[in-house]
Amino acid sequence: MEAITKQIIKHQQAELDAVLLYRKLSALMKDKQTQKLLLQIAADEGKHAAILKNISGKSLKPKAAKAHFICGLYRLCGLNTALNLMIKGELDAVPVYQKLLSQYPQVVEIMKDESRHAAILEKLKSK
Repeated sequence: MEAITKQIIKHQQAELDAVLLYRKLSALMKDKQTQKLLLQIAADEGKHAAILKNISGKSLKPKAAKAHFICGLYRLCGLNTALNLMIKGELDAVPVYQKLLSQYPQVVEIMKDESRHAAILEKLKSK
């Protein structure tokens, strides 16, 4: 398998894992608006996974390890600590997708969403 395909599959898996993460974290939130925002991000991450599946041709299943870790971090250290890690993940994804843009123009939507997600999560920190 060529390196670019491996990279696509790796990011497809990360997007699927993020769907699970945002859903599980939303279930822990008492604030309905925060729940709603996290579920909207989960839906976006699902769309990202579908875009990447169309490129890779592979069907993957979400892995719960990241969701368990972040939810545990939330319980132990609070929302801001969990959000800081999630913001970093969203922002770190942008340059990765930027590198794929010339070969796969459909990732532009993913790239824009990741930056938008980081901004949403940043606003949640100030709540």
